Amino acid sequence: MIGNKEGQTRGNENASRDYVEPQNKYEHLSFETRDNHSYEAMESEDGHGFDQPWKSIANKGNSRKYDTSKRYLKKIIMVFLILALITGLATMTALFSVEKNKSKDRDWLLKQQEGYAQERLKNITQQEEILKQEFDKLREQQNQSNLTAQIGEWIQFETNSYLFSSSALTFHDALISCKNIGGDLLENIDVPDRIAIELELVKRGFNFTWIGVTDILQEGIYVYESDGSRVEEGNWADGQPGQLGRKENCIVALKADNWKWHDIKCNYYYTYLCQKTKISCD
Repeated sequence: MIGNKEGQTRGNENASRDYVEPQNKYEHLSFETRDNHSYEAMESEDGHGFDQPWKSIANKGNSRKYDTSKRYLKKIIMVFLILALITGLATMTALFSVEKNKSKDRDWLLKQQEGYAQERLKNITQQEEILKQEFDKLREQQNQSNLTAQIGEWIQFETNSYLFSSSALTFHDALISCKNIGGDLLENIDVPDRIAIELELVKRGFNFTWIGVTDILQEGIYVYESDGSRVEEGNWADGQPGQLGRKENCIVALKADNWKWHDIKCNYYYTYLCQKTKISCD
């Protein structure tokens, strides 16, 4: 019996040496058992809920939930940032496309305006050409009107009929004027008509009058425009005709020099007389 007690005592001492006091009263329980006693622990220890180890476990659980929520939040923020970036890029692309289209529209509008301007300029040029043609026609009609005298203005003298112009023309226009009414530019005045014509010239206020004589075809060789015959003796003033080579190819009779002939340039404007040998019966 003593031996048994000693053995039991040694066993208890060995058990006492191997036994480790748990840090809390639930540590030696399994997790299932801990769960069964968790509510009892909430009512123990003066009603203050879980003891410290269970609070640590709860805090770890909450920490894991917080980390999970934080990761989800980061993902959501990242998604929103990606969406915002995509939206921004799409917006920039759309704006660039709009600006590109606007640029194309501006280029097209400029081309249209340029085409319109060119077409307008073409129309203006055509209208200008038409107006010029109309103006030329009107001027020709006016010249024709000036060149064509009324038949009733013919004045009959002893040997010939004469028409005194009512306007000043160049030498060539005066020639045409007389041709249009069936006469010739005044050339020689027959003696019976000379005094009457000179008096009529003074009466009408003429200071110059064209004579149908020219050396246009050959310098220094003067001919009558009516038939091309050469002038043998003209009613020249002293010192006339002038020096050769001065392009004074036409002749005027000058009142201040007693209606003597002077050579002069053909593009001047002077009054003129037309003459014809036959008197019209009209």
